[in-house]
Amino acid sequence: MKEYKSSPVGVNYNIEYFGINERFLDDSTLLRRRLKKYLEQDGFGIMDVSEKKFNPHGMSIYFLLSESHLAIHTYPEYSCIAIQFYTCRGPNDGKNVIDRLKQFLKPKYIALRKEPIIIDFKMRKQLGGLEN
Repeated sequence: MKEYKSSPVGVNYNIEYFGINERFLDDSTLLRRRLKKYLEQDGFGIMDVSEKKFNPHGMSIYFLLSESHLAIHTYPEYSCIAIQFYTCRGPNDGKNVIDRLKQFLKPKYIALRKEPIIIDFKMRKQLGGLEN
């Protein structure tokens, strides 16, 4: 059996899409299907999906991935979708999913933060930023 070893660097995206069309903000079926399609197109292993609709509006959808997770939260009162996406396949992984979702939702404004997650202790130690 071949031993598997994750990439020493993952990536964490935190994104807010603003100015989203209202029809996307409360349709969990549409968003879930699109996200599933984009994740599968990019080769992610979907292990589980959970969703919750809120009253009077808004929802959260969570994908547990074999490579980590993706969560979205909608805020119709602000025309906003917040996304948190972590993947451990490498430093640029997940970009295709983010780009496809952006093309589909057509946000007017985007706030995107991309942070490398370094899980290799020796590499992290060389780069600094460790605390006891």
